[in-house]
Amino acid sequence: MYSESELTRVKYAIAIDKTTGELKDATEVQNGLKCNCVCWNCSEDMVAINSPQNKKIKHFRHFVKSNCKSNYESYIHWLSKEVFKSINKLKLPPISFREILRLNDPFIAMVEAVLRNSGLRLDKLYYDYIIQPAQYLQFEKYSFESQISDIENTIRTDIVLIFQNNEELLIEPFYTNRIDGKKLSKLQTLDRSVISIDLIEFTNKNHFAFSFDKFKSFIVDDVISKNWVHIRSSKIEKLKIKYLNLLKKNIQEKEPLKYLIRKLNKENHDLHLTVSEENTLLHEILERIEQLKHEIKVNKDKIDDLENQFYLR
Repeated sequence: MYSESELTRVKYAIAIDKTTGELKDATEVQNGLKCNCVCWNCSEDMVAINSPQNKKIKHFRHFVKSNCKSNYESYIHWLSKEVFKSINKLKLPPISFREILRLNDPFIAMVEAVLRNSGLRLDKLYYDYIIQPAQYLQFEKYSFESQISDIENTIRTDIVLIFQNNEELLIEPFYTNRIDGKKLSKLQTLDRSVISIDLIEFTNKNHFAFSFDKFKSFIVDDVISKNWVHIRSSKIEKLKIKYLNLLKKNIQEKEPLKYLIRKLNKENHDLHLTVSEENTLLHEILERIEQLKHEIKVNKDKIDDLENQFYLR
């Protein structure tokens, strides 16, 4: 483990090769200035700290005292954008019932009615019900630091992914600065689907020392650190219909007897069979069967007696 004081100092795990422009990990270059790398922000020479004798985390730092304005927040944002330059797909997090609800949404009453008709109630199980599972989506194009606006609102977003059907998905990676209330309000007004990616857990877990491939795999495949900030209205309406259909199917599959009984009650008001009444009826039938078995035995014994008397004559 590394000391707390060491982890609080900025650690750049990746720099740019001065000759080729490629991204280099601190573990794959020569030590010191021989790494031939520069800073992503100010283009000044970087020094690789990766000597086997050095027990510090392998990383890059500036060669001399620098006036570079970069910090870890801006660095990890830059690195996130570099990932999107090298990929064409992204795994999106699942969408549950919670994600499609709006403040005072009348859809809740509709769902409650469906459940109530089946003798159920809206609880955590149904709030957490997954409508759309996590899935990979391929995108056609991307843009960085794009300005999105309407008549009243303008925002600048980190990354915009454009899919084959020209639908857009906004990506907001963050290290410490989450989307604030003002920006969230604008995103909701502009009605664009937005996913945030929490980067801090990844960097802490890896002690600021990781390869570009590992970081890329995290961005592409991890869903735990991704969160739906906003889902556009047109998609939500489709998801609501899908949720109701899934809910009804789920009720039919899990409680076929209850569903069948309630369906029969609806079609025939004279039929008032309930589960408890059916259980009582079943119990009575079983008791009658036992009685019949006893009567059969008694009658058989009587027949045997008559036969014996006949043969004794």
